[in-house]
Amino acid sequence: MYVSRHDGHRSCQYWNPTCVDRWQRNRKSEQFKYLGLLGSLVTVDSISTTDINARLTIARHATLQLTGIWKAKDISMDLNKQLVRSLIWSTALYGSEGWALKKCDEKLVTAFEMWVWGQVLRISWTERKTNTWIREKLGIPEEKGILEQVKHRELPLEKKK
Repeated sequence: MYVSRHDGHRSCQYWNPTCVDRWQRNRKSEQFKYLGLLGSLVTVDSISTTDINARLTIARHATLQLTGIWKAKDISMDLNKQLVRSLIWSTALYGSEGWALKKCDEKLVTAFEMWVWGQVLRISWTERKTNTWIREKLGIPEEKGILEQVKHRELPLEKKK
């Protein structure tokens, strides 16, 4: 990814990860490791881990801002689950169509999901509750988890013949 610096600001000139050094209009372009593009982090090597970490960090911050709602006694668990699905999952899954998930990314997404449900249920990590216990307590099967949503949002890629 190459960005040229002129007039005191940076602007994206083109996207060509195969080209290493290119001169444009007698100006040498700089190479960057990633670029924020439409709310997603695009890297030169097309690894999605940076973008996944960034999205989950934003969603984690949103979850912590809603701690007062999770602690409220007069809000039902069904309403809390709807709030998580509408406020937290939408933030976490923004741009997930372009994610190429690896095993470590899948573990990261699953750990984030269980952390969010632990916040909703007000479970401390020292209580050592398993993922299946949390899912049974909420009545959410694994097939409806956030990881399955990410996998269904992936863009279908054509196979070369």
